[in-house]
Amino acid sequence: MGDKIAELKQQLENVQKQSRAIQQQIIEATKEEEAARLAPLRETAERAHRLLCPHNHTDGCSWEYEAGSASHWDCDAHKRWLGYVDRMVTGNSYHPAFTNLEELNIVLDAIEDIKPKVPTALKILRTGFTQ
Repeated sequence: MGDKIAELKQQLENVQKQSRAIQQQIIEATKEEEAARLAPLRETAERAHRLLCPHNHTDGCSWEYEAGSASHWDCDAHKRWLGYVDRMVTGNSYHPAFTNLEELNIVLDAIEDIKPKVPTALKILRTGFTQ
């Protein structure tokens, strides 16, 4: 009788190992799919950060520090800006998408054009209309 129990326990252990391996494969495949989905948004996220980030880049924004990292898109500032773009063009369960990548880049084109002419344009828009 003891051999039967040992055999069943071994079968259970093998099934659990297979289950853990499959779970890990699911996690890795999910990460790969998410990275592939976000890849087209990265260039726009970089551009949006360059044009719109209101923080001091010495100690107020970690973008430049993260850029040296192999996994910089998993770091704070990169992930945050990529998230902004993703929410605008893809949406989520709380906020529906309200633009697309083409429209967003048209807006960024306009900002890129006006910024050299009026360096405080974004500050004017951010604070002037909210006070």
